Amino acid sequence: MTFAVVFTVFLNFQININSQELWEDMLCLKGLIVVDVFQAWCGPCKTVVDLFRKIRNEVGSDLLHFAVAEADSIDALEKYRGKCEPVFLFYTGGELVAVVRGANAPLLQKTILEQLAVERKVLEHGGDRMVVNRSLNSEIPVRVCARGKVQLPTASRALRHGYFITKILSSCLDWLSNLGSAA
Repeated sequence: MTFAVVFTVFLNFQININSQELWEDMLCLKGLIVVDVFQAWCGPCKTVVDLFRKIRNEVGSDLLHFAVAEADSIDALEKYRGKCEPVFLFYTGGELVAVVRGANAPLLQKTILEQLAVERKVLEHGGDRMVVNRSLNSEIPVRVCARGKVQLPTASRALRHGYFITKILSSCLDWLSNLGSAA
């Protein structure tokens, strides 16, 4: 990690990711990385900064990192471009493990604490991580075992967590917004 990145983190507690190179460096960090994906025209979500500071102070872990990333500057964030809703991506071991849409403070706090606990367990004892399956272009988590075997969630479990409903609703909203822009 370069001096500029370390200095920025010290002052702001959040890593400012504005290039593909910094994005790739960030993915190599050990622990949980919470990324606020933003658009250049609206900036990062300011309403969650105090929440993130509070969690950081309470947890005090070297395994918890916060970052802000401009979607237009990073190839991996292409699917989040042009959206005005805040999106928070959770990475561990270079893999996307969770996504939270919207500035929902209780859900963000719950997700951070749960994912941090899972990452600690994985780092201390080994084991599996639930990762978001990028090849299906979805945000449905799948379990990746140590041997690389992928297990999809059962339909009842996915429905219970609302993954399919959220995905269908998101697809419909995307379709409607594209329909409006085509006119």
